[in-house]
Amino acid sequence: MNKIGWIGIIVWGIIVTGFGLSAIGPIGADQSGSTVQAQDVIFLLAGGTVTCLVGLVGLLGSMGWLPGCAAWNTSKADDEGLSQTHANGHDKPLSAY
Repeated sequence: MNKIGWIGIIVWGIIVTGFGLSAIGPIGADQSGSTVQAQDVIFLLAGGTVTCLVGLVGLLGSMGWLPGCAAWNTSKADDEGLSQTHANGHDKPLSAY
């Protein structure tokens, strides 16, 4: 994934977190007009924050340490078959194991 994609994930996390923050009302206020439940606010805040963190880790290029994401970090030469070394560091592709 390129850097613009990771930046897009970070922006989406900021938007989701912003929706969660905008749904929070004053603590002592009358909640009869509020249509957002407390668990929805927590879901928006936590989901947006985790999405930002995932985007930040991806932008820093640290996704290779995750077992399922190692295949994503191959170079374009590996995708085109120009190199014999794959993401696992061996001459066989991951599907051969």
